[in-house]
Amino acid sequence: VLKDDPVPGNRSTACLALSLVDAPRRKEVIPSLFAALKDDKAPKVRAAAAEALSRVRPPAADAVPALLAALKGDPEGGVRAATAKALVV
Repeated sequence: VLKDDPVPGNRSTACLALSLVDAPRRKEVIPSLFAALKDDKAPKVRAAAAEALSRVRPPAADAVPALLAALKGDPEGGVRAATAKALVV
């Protein structure tokens, strides 16, 4: 769903759902969230990916470089705000 669904709302929901996986599987979802944060065309999905990465703790420490890149380079203010929040949480 995260990669292939044409509806941005479904992809953003998928990001948030991935943040709820059990602790042993959290590292498995991080690459998909990285990809959504970096590559998805919909700002709503990129923002949801940032929020989801902030919820996936402690493995989300691996996400800091991707979050910083999005904070500096994403053209959408809402995505940058979600990324900043993810870095603070």
